[in-house]
Amino acid sequence: MKPIFSGKAHRASGTTIEILSMFSTMKERSSTIIFTAINLISAASLFFLFLQTVSSLDFNVISPAEVVLNREFTVKIEADTQEDYDVKIYVHDDTKDFSEIYDGIAWRSPYKFLLTAFPSKKEFLIISHYEGETNLCVKLRKSADPKDVSETCRPIKINSDQQEENEEETEDEETPSEDNNSNENIPNSEENELQENISAAKNDSNIEFLSSEKNLQQERIVLNSPKIQQSSNENGIIATKQQKIRLGIIYAFAIFCVFIIILLALRKL
Repeated sequence: MKPIFSGKAHRASGTTIEILSMFSTMKERSSTIIFTAINLISAASLFFLFLQTVSSLDFNVISPAEVVLNREFTVKIEADTQEDYDVKIYVHDDTKDFSEIYDGIAWRSPYKFLLTAFPSKKEFLIISHYEGETNLCVKLRKSADPKDVSETCRPIKINSDQQEENEEETEDEETPSEDNNSNENIPNSEENELQENISAAKNDSNIEFLSSEKNLQQERIVLNSPKIQQSSNENGIIATKQQKIRLGIIYAFAIFCVFIIILLALRKL
């Protein structure tokens, strides 16, 4: 006959197995809940970033590729919007040591935005105090929402006054040389015409009349006007890359949502 306590031991063993199974199930469910929560937080972050990107403004900047140090130049902003935006434009850095912007009354530091300046005004005067190759940056901040800021930068070269004067002197020196070459051709043409007139005078009156008429036509000298090289600042259009960023975020968010749906479907199975 088997001892009575063996049945109790069997029951205790079964209870222990059941408790371990329940603990394992709870642990698995906790891991699933934590993983799902992390995915939801990541999705919310991506969605919030997507909303911020969508709210930013696409705009174009038209400005010279090269300017002269301490001389004003014009920067034009183009955008398809009717909302008011604050404007900040600067060269190299947003301090008065490197550049200044004209606010309609006086020259001032570009550190602070010009409030509600765009789109009522689209062209702005800038002076650069920085010499060399750097960047021209334009920031547009929505007046109704200061957190909504769009920015774009484009390269720009600032030449010194001396360098600009040297280029102008070089152009002036090239122009007279072409004029002299044209003037040297004039005496030779006149001598040829004179010889033709002398030879025509030896013929009879009819031939002389025809020759004189021919010589009058030949006296028309067409001179090639000198080509003066003119240097002009090249204007460039910078568009922002907001559209590419939006598409990338949309695709990433769509892929992530599909992944979450598949994961939840597998968990239910």
